[in-house]
Amino acid sequence: MVGSIGTIYPHAEYSKQLETAGIAVTVFTNSDSPRKSHGSPYKALDESSRSTLQEFVDSYGRPFIEDVSRYRGVDVDKVVSDYGGGDALRASVAINKGVVDRIVRDFDDTISRMIQTTTTS
Repeated sequence: MVGSIGTIYPHAEYSKQLETAGIAVTVFTNSDSPRKSHGSPYKALDESSRSTLQEFVDSYGRPFIEDVSRYRGVDVDKVVSDYGGGDALRASVAINKGVVDRIVRDFDDTISRMIQTTTTS
C-alpha cells in the first residue's frame, strides 16, 4: 500500500466524561497566548479552536501536496484529484495513477536501486 497523502491531527475531547466523573478541569494560558489551549482535550472545541487546528493541519498538508507535485512532476490539482485524497492505494493502482514508478521486492532491492541511481547520475 502507498499514498495517504495529506496530514491529520486527531482530537479527543473528554469534558463530558470528566464532568460525569465529577472532575472539573480548568485550563489556564498566559494572557498573551490565548490560543495556546486550542485543542485541549478538557473542553469542547469552539469555532475559534476548530479554525486554529484546521489552519495548523493545512499549514503542513498543503506544502506536503506541493512537494509531491514537484517531485512527481505533476500539477497540484492532479495530486489532489488523482493521488488518493488521503486514502492509501494498492501498489498496482498507485502505479497506474502515477503515484509511484515501480514496486520493489524488499529493503535490499530498494537500497540496490538507490545505489544504481546515485552511481549512474
